[in-house]
Amino acid sequence: MLSAYPWDSPADASFADVLRCGARTLLDAILPPRCFLCGKAREINDGALCAACAADLTPLPAARCPRCLIATTHGESCGACQQHPPYFDRAYALFAYDFPVSPLIQAFKYRAVFAPAQSWGTRLAALTNDAATDCVLPIPLHAERLKARGYNQSLELARHIARARGLPLLPDTLHKIRATTPQAGLSLKARQKNLRRAFECRRDLSGKNILLVDDVLTTGTTANEAARALKARGARAVWIAVVARTLREA
Repeated sequence: MLSAYPWDSPADASFADVLRCGARTLLDAILPPRCFLCGKAREINDGALCAACAADLTPLPAARCPRCLIATTHGESCGACQQHPPYFDRAYALFAYDFPVSPLIQAFKYRAVFAPAQSWGTRLAALTNDAATDCVLPIPLHAERLKARGYNQSLELARHIARARGLPLLPDTLHKIRATTPQAGLSLKARQKNLRRAFECRRDLSGKNILLVDDVLTTGTTANEAARALKARGARAVWIAVVARTLREA
């Protein structure tokens, strides 16, 4: 039986989590929150952007592949998914990866700007509510990358999704067992070679439906290799939930 990750209990929160939450609460009480992009005053918990900047976020194409979300003519499955179906069954995303969400994701990923995580997580929880999910898993970082960065942005996002949907969060289920080259700038073939067999699942997931969480879906290589590892341990379905999907062809 799958057990829930105990993130709701204060006793189980890390010291860093407590400090970060306390600092954010104190700053919100003393200083009015400012838009990440334009610096104007904004409402608390609105994704770190003011209403005007939030209105500029690029939506996904109306006609898109139901599996990987790439633009298609009439909303049909794209040629790549038809010819080589990915191991993940469906992707969900809030936005297209474009300005102004792109710098906000970069800040979240590399500079510990956590302000938008709760808003994104709540919205992704609502977006994926039609998926009969058994548990939520973040895309893991390799131990060396995690030590250098200090946090896993996918786990930070997954916490909010799991809480909003009332689902178990199982961060120690999927592991990245190889320290790979960063994917940015690599071709599709190079990405696939780079991540081949890079993930390992250490839990029996027989018959389970998994919601896998990451920040951005680019070529789908990371999601595909992670889903491959999960299905090798019996997962029935793997859905990927991300903040944004790149606009370019995979």
